[in-house]
Amino acid sequence: MASSRPQTKIAYSNRALRRHVLLGGMLILALTVVWLVQRRAEPAQSPVVDAEPRALQAPYDAEALDSVDGAEVEPAADPARIGPTSWAQPLALPESASVSDLKKALKTARKHLDEGRLLAPPGQNALEIYRSIQQDDSSNVDAQQGIDAIVQTLSDQARSALNEGREFEVFELMPLLLALAPESEGVTSLRAHLEMLREIEDMLVKAHRAIRAGRELKPKKSSAVKIFRDVLTRDPGNREAMSGLSQIEGKFLAAALAAAERAQFDEASDALSIAATVLKTSPERANALALIDTIRTGKQQALLKQANDAIEMAQGALAQDRIERAEKLGAPRAETRAMRAEVRRILTFSRFKPGDVFRDLINTAGAQGPEMVVLPTGEFQMGSAATEKGRRNNEGPQHPIRFSRGFALAKTELRVADFARFVEATGYITVAESENTSAIYDERGGRMVNAKKISWRLDYAGREAEADGPVLHVSHGDAVAYTIWLAQVSGQAYRLPSEAEFEYALRAGSTGRFWWGEDSPNSAIENLTGAKDRSRFRRTWSQSFAGYGDGFWGPSPVGRLVANPFGLKDMAGNVSEWVEDCWHESYVRAPADGSAWVNPGCDARVVRGGSWGSAPLDVRSAYRAQAKAKTRSARTGFRVARDLVKK
Repeated sequence: MASSRPQTKIAYSNRALRRHVLLGGMLILALTVVWLVQRRAEPAQSPVVDAEPRALQAPYDAEALDSVDGAEVEPAADPARIGPTSWAQPLALPESASVSDLKKALKTARKHLDEGRLLAPPGQNALEIYRSIQQDDSSNVDAQQGIDAIVQTLSDQARSALNEGREFEVFELMPLLLALAPESEGVTSLRAHLEMLREIEDMLVKAHRAIRAGRELKPKKSSAVKIFRDVLTRDPGNREAMSGLSQIEGKFLAAALAAAERAQFDEASDALSIAATVLKTSPERANALALIDTIRTGKQQALLKQANDAIEMAQGALAQDRIERAEKLGAPRAETRAMRAEVRRILTFSRFKPGDVFRDLINTAGAQGPEMVVLPTGEFQMGSAATEKGRRNNEGPQHPIRFSRGFALAKTELRVADFARFVEATGYITVAESENTSAIYDERGGRMVNAKKISWRLDYAGREAEADGPVLHVSHGDAVAYTIWLAQVSGQAYRLPSEAEFEYALRAGSTGRFWWGEDSPNSAIENLTGAKDRSRFRRTWSQSFAGYGDGFWGPSPVGRLVANPFGLKDMAGNVSEWVEDCWHESYVRAPADGSAWVNPGCDARVVRGGSWGSAPLDVRSAYRAQAKAKTRSARTGFRVARDLVKK
């Protein structure tokens, strides 16, 4: 509220008034001036607002709300700012001097009235003359009409001051108006309006006290918001009440924006909901909503970009996290659906897809590891059916295995050249070398015999091995040592395959005895014991596939024959292969996820797949054999597996 005095259009009288009128006017003016001087000298009293307001309302954290920067709600000033405490008491007017010439006095008073000299200067204003006339003749109609005109003019000026927000000026005028015409409609109306303003001022003071006490919203009946609304009910458009509500709302809007910047949009929504209870409509709240939507969209897009970048880097877990966070912020599912499909692929196959063939670099010179094939995910029945011809008890019970993550398996058995690179790099000594013996094939006797000075450098008959031949004379520990080295130099998760992985890859979707069917192959697809095969000394197999011949006696160079439906070669023949599992007499309690079944310290390991010298019943997809971990021979090698996604 403004505190300046009204610009009342009060003119001055001429010097023709009588001296006794001058005395009365001077007394009135003196009283008024003294009172005004005293009022102007009083210091303004303003309650102090707490520097750090309390938390406004649950569920908001007090610390979070206290941290919000915002304009303080200015408290109402002391009630005395509205006017003197005696504003409702009529001004005690001094007696006026008598009038000696009534006609002349009325004429002079009228002139002062017409020219706007209503109250001053002393002795030369219309009010003093009309009061002097009434003092001599209380029934004088002209004097009363003049005073009524003065009251009307002052009342009109007071209403203008009220409309312009200068209530203080009206409080200054009221004692005089009450002294002149206490019962007039205009003065009565002004008095009622000022009484209402006094009550509203008391309400505003209470509202600001409630703010300082942390009662902006609760308890509801005595909250600052409730009081401000009551003020607006009595005085629509009250600027201080509107300002108070706006500033309370502003705290919640600031809290909502701060929460949005922290990506806590549920908290921001709660703050906006509370702000909506303060003011039903608010351009500031609409702006905050728009800004929060902008912040939300920006954070969505930033998260989706991070997800795309993670997809490009085959970082599936990171991409999935960013997509989920973006969706929590409202990102459309239609926009993230394709990204989720890519993430599922990455989490399953990393940067690959089923059927891909690749090689990992193993040194800076460009050397590569074994050729790997990405296998599809899926489910199969591991083991043999009870009715399968040639079935053994250790092949059951038949049970489902599901692979939810893709893995890669070497396309062929490990070559001699690959193992040589490992030995050259590490100086590794195999079990056959340290114990100076291994089993080789004796061509003359037609059987396997132990021989001295046999190592991985030699073939099945003890001759120098070809670089492309499968590495032989390696124990389970030798195979594991190679996978550990390969994992180190490539930075990838190489290992031996599990028994379940090997059978899944060998079957390649088939369910019969062999991956190609139930009987002998129709063409050379694996290095098997065929009835048509002959050794150097024209030996034949006592047990063989009827009518079959692949042209090899002993191991063939890896990968020379046909791949199975998964793109893998030599799975059922050429050489049998070490897998990671320990030997168990059955599949009771075997893992259902395809992982290796390993018991710490076990010595007996599993060998899977047939070899160049295996009987047909030992080439079946479900066939499994046990061997001590240090076993090495001319019929056993290995191939590596690789995890595509970190476990």
